[in-house]
Amino acid sequence: MSSLLESVAFLEALILELLKDAAEDQNLEIIGVIPTIARAKMLIFWKAGERRASTLQKFQSALLCADKAAFDKGAQPYQDAQLVISLRNALVHFRPENTGVADTHDIEAKCRGKFPIHERLAMNPWWPDQCLSAGCADWAVKSVRAFAGDFCTRMGFQPHYQRNEAKGAWPSP
Repeated sequence: MSSLLESVAFLEALILELLKDAAEDQNLEIIGVIPTIARAKMLIFWKAGERRASTLQKFQSALLCADKAAFDKGAQPYQDAQLVISLRNALVHFRPENTGVADTHDIEAKCRGKFPIHERLAMNPWWPDQCLSAGCADWAVKSVRAFAGDFCTRMGFQPHYQRNEAKGAWPSP
């Protein structure tokens, strides 16, 4: 559960920090590669109520402000990032349901094949037992890192977390 929660928090922090830095002209060693006009557009987006946009919409808006190609919502890495957010939302906004072992959870079909299920959990219900596994945690972290990495590449900067990994400040997964 923590991996899902923190994976989404990582995405939210990345985009909010970028938008705030662009709005305030801070951390220019990172965002200085973004043209001034793009940062001005991000300031408008920041002040106009970015809080109403979803996390992934904020990433799309930042790309559009910078005249960069938006993510294809029907392709990777967008699809897996959206799925990680959906799983997090299922945890955070949980609604009790009466389900049995044979019942299929709404997200189960979308997650099928994304991560391994431990054999000891095979007889348990998919949600939450099989889903909330080490395989899911690993997949969630890798999925949001792929999305974040793609975003930063499109924007043309290297984020703090990649800089710290390159310096050996902490290991990369």
